[in-house]
Formats: sequence, structure tokens, C-alpha cells
Amino acid sequence: MEATFTPYPQHPNERMKHSGPGIASFIIGLVGLVSLIGLLIGAAVVTVNLVSDFSAGELPSQEVLEQSGGIIVIGLLAILIIFMILIGLILGIVGLVLKNRKKAFAITGTVINGLLLIGTVSLIVLGQYAA
Repeated sequence: MEATFTPYPQHPNERMKHSGPGIASFIIGLVGLVSLIGLLIGAAVVTVNLVSDFSAGELPSQEVLEQSGGIIVIGLLAILIIFMILIGLILGIVGLVLKNRKKAFAITGTVINGLLLIGTVSLIVLGQYAA
């Protein structure tokens, strides 16, 4: 009998492991979800504070303009979260491609990060056209 070469030997008694990139993708997805919820709450608080400080037809005061730095911080955090979600999406896809690994975390991480990316970009686009 001739021995055949298998690049990924798998014994019947050996259990498959979860893919590392898949687990990382899942964790990044959960962190991204919590971060986006916090970001939305922070954006609502900053917006309410800015709107309540001046009435219609009145120019914003110096205090209101100084507080608008919160909007810049919210925008920068949104961009940072989008990059984090993109990394999670890429790791999820890498986890799906790996051979002889369980795919549960990779599938879940890819779905979570994909939905978060679509939702976040949709909110940004909607915000641009709603004003």
C-alpha cells in the first residue's frame, strides 16, 4: 500500500478547534455593538445640550460654539468604530476560509460586523441627507 499525503491530517478522535480569527471577529463585533450604542447615546446628549442652549432666530453663544467640540469627538469616534468593525469583518472572513476549524464564531462575527457596518454607514448617509 502506498501512503497518501494529506496536508491537513485529521484523526477521527481529534476534535476540531474554533478558528482564532473567528473568535476575534465575534469579540470585535460585540465590542463594536456596545460602542455604537454608547456613541448614539453620547450623540443624543450632545445634540440635546446644543439645541437647548439657544432658541430659534438667535445666534449661538460662545458657550454653545465651545460645546460643539463634542460633535467633532463623536464623529472621530464613529470613524474609529467603523475601522474596528471593518477589521472584525475581515477577521471573520479569514476565519471562514480556514480549513479544519469550526466556523460558528466566524459566521457569527462576520454577520454581526457586516450588519453593524451596513447600519453605521446607513445612519451616516441618512444624517447627511436629513439635515
